[in-house]
Amino acid sequence: MVFFSLFFVGQVYLYIDTQKNKHIYLASLGFLLAVMTKSVSIFLLFPGSLLSLLIYRQLGGLLKNKHFYFAALIALTPIVGYYSLREVFQPGYLSLMWEGGLFPRYLNQSKNYVFENRSFLYYFSLLFKKQMCCWGWLICLVFAVPFVFKKWPQAWLFWFIQPLVFLFFLSLGTKNFWYVAPASPLLSVLYSLS
Repeated sequence: MVFFSLFFVGQVYLYIDTQKNKHIYLASLGFLLAVMTKSVSIFLLFPGSLLSLLIYRQLGGLLKNKHFYFAALIALTPIVGYYSLREVFQPGYLSLMWEGGLFPRYLNQSKNYVFENRSFLYYFSLLFKKQMCCWGWLICLVFAVPFVFKKWPQAWLFWFIQPLVFLFFLSLGTKNFWYVAPASPLLSVLYSLS
């Protein structure tokens, strides 16, 4: 899931940078494989990608591009087919996914489960105190980049937005320590660029 998430986000960046249609298809492949690996988790990366497309004025062109719709159809067909077959062979599966996977992850509430009430900053703390503790002190260098260059470099801004928006939306939902896993490589790219 982490690999496919990074692959998806990387293809979004390459599309913004080059406007080449192959990156639309590769992003849809990353999306397909991420959904088949870990269901709805990939949707947490959509807000950051959407924001970046808006900032770099690529969303309008993408929505007018026939390759976007063809790539979406290619990615969604196996997903819809899989979930439809799964519902046929295991009636109630879609309801279980809806209540157990979709809403809890994004809204932190469910009819069937009780979740620990953790702070909004849970994932930020987890990353900088445990999972990326050796890198936490370098955050000052990351924030210094736009001031040093006196501009917001495109690659830096894109990779700054992705983990920040991902962590924001992730923090609104369920708190499980493994949900933060896609943030580490996103932050690693940002740190490398910085």
